[in-house]
Amino acid sequence: MPILTNDHIDYAISKMSNFHSSLKEIYSKNGLNLFDNIGRRNILMSDPMEKFVSEALSKDGYQVSSDGRPGEPDIFVEDLNLEIECKLTSPHSNGSINFQTDFETLQKKGKLDYLYLITDKEFENFCALYFEGLTIEDFRNLSNGARGKVGMYKWKGMKKCTILRGDAINITSEGKRKSLEKEIKKYVDDVIIKGRMIENLNIPSPQKKSELEDWKNKKLKNIDKLKESYQNSLNLKSRWKFILK
Repeated sequence: MPILTNDHIDYAISKMSNFHSSLKEIYSKNGLNLFDNIGRRNILMSDPMEKFVSEALSKDGYQVSSDGRPGEPDIFVEDLNLEIECKLTSPHSNGSINFQTDFETLQKKGKLDYLYLITDKEFENFCALYFEGLTIEDFRNLSNGARGKVGMYKWKGMKKCTILRGDAINITSEGKRKSLEKEIKKYVDDVIIKGRMIENLNIPSPQKKSELEDWKNKKLKNIDKLKESYQNSLNLKSRWKFILK
């Protein structure tokens, strides 16, 4: 289980939301619009994120420091010798979400925990994802012009993720999961009806029992195939959808 909990995230988001309201008011009073550049807004909110998450942990008795300077951990939990990288991001105009990190930092550290907080433009809805022990293998290769940043392979990273706010849906397997659930429900509903139909047939009782068992076995084999298909889909290079709440 990760050190961060839903309560820590709720506390931090509440404090961040109050700070965001104050920042928006300051911008407005000076003829500026905080929402004109969401990327810049998120940068301004990054320090408060680190501070308030650290504050939430401190309230539980942990010895925590927060220092966002280059080369220093965003959050350091002294009791556990644990570094946590904090990232605030928002969906792009096309709805896609990138989970980026500094390639050099992760390469140097070898393994790090990450808190990615996704927020909408209005800073009203959120999805908080805590990743334990991410390595450079969980991210794409460094490319020219990327300014030292690399993006996460979501299909790899999500295997190490705990959702602390909102939801994350594996789009690749979601359809297969729904088909499986539908087939199971249909089997439960139909088995009673099928049993009554066979019972009303004018055939010997042993044959009735055999007819029902054959029908059940056929249906259960189909359910087993759907289960296998669903399980296999979980290991694919899946696509993900993130729900902000």
